[in-house]
Amino acid sequence: MNNLQNYINKGYNKLVLTKRIPYEMQNYKKIENILYNEFGFIIEETSDKVHFKITIFGPENSPYENGIFEAEISISKLYPLEPLSLEFLTKIFHQNISIKNGYTYLQISSCWKPSYGLVYMAIRTYLLLLRDQFYYFGVLNENAFKMTREKENYGDFLLKVKEYILKYAKMNNEESEKYKYFIENIKKEREKAKEISKSNYNNYISINYYNLCVNMNPITINVSVNMRIMDILEQIMGSENKNFYFVIFLGQVIDSRKTVKEAYFYNNCHIFIIDEMTGIY
Repeated sequence: MNNLQNYINKGYNKLVLTKRIPYEMQNYKKIENILYNEFGFIIEETSDKVHFKITIFGPENSPYENGIFEAEISISKLYPLEPLSLEFLTKIFHQNISIKNGYTYLQISSCWKPSYGLVYMAIRTYLLLLRDQFYYFGVLNENAFKMTREKENYGDFLLKVKEYILKYAKMNNEESEKYKYFIENIKKEREKAKEISKSNYNNYISINYYNLCVNMNPITINVSVNMRIMDILEQIMGSENKNFYFVIFLGQVIDSRKTVKEAYFYNNCHIFIIDEMTGIY
């Protein structure tokens, strides 16, 4: 009896394991290179369709830069009605991640929708490492929490993060090369975006956006280069929707007050929209 059948016998939804998960992985594979180039993460499935390995390159300009972290995403018997869970396999110093078991608080229970999935979870994890601000709910590492709350101790927090990276997130030659490629590539892409935005602007450009609040299928819209990001969000999400959203472009969270031109969006570029609940300071 294979692993998949074992989990079905344990009460996991057969349709989820045989239809939903393959469909999600199929969608992921379609834009795997885009996600890798812009975020620096890789999702790998296992034979049981219940556990998934995610490898994340510590985001540039974050406390976790230069680290390569492995985590495991798991589905429950009630997925997709309840959210995925995530545990870091690599020890990491972060106030919302347990040092003991790697359990991670992503504050998604209250905003979870059945349409969300593996890629949504991976990007939420990326945001957790990228942001210099952390959830003040769901504290799982009291020492990290105290250091990030008190400005005079923030330097100690950064040192502790680097200490953990050196000790637990060591890179072999292959991983080191992957990380170097990602950093070099993302820097080149950002510079290229700036150059393109300066020289090739017309009044309107096309943007491919991925609304991770709904699904992973890209939608193309035409926008004015003088349009603010917040106005694009209102056009996409609807003015009646009062949730707070992040727009991510080339691995960076974009200030929604900026215009398309100020954000260096260029024709046929890819942007990602993800919701983020309040509870961050």
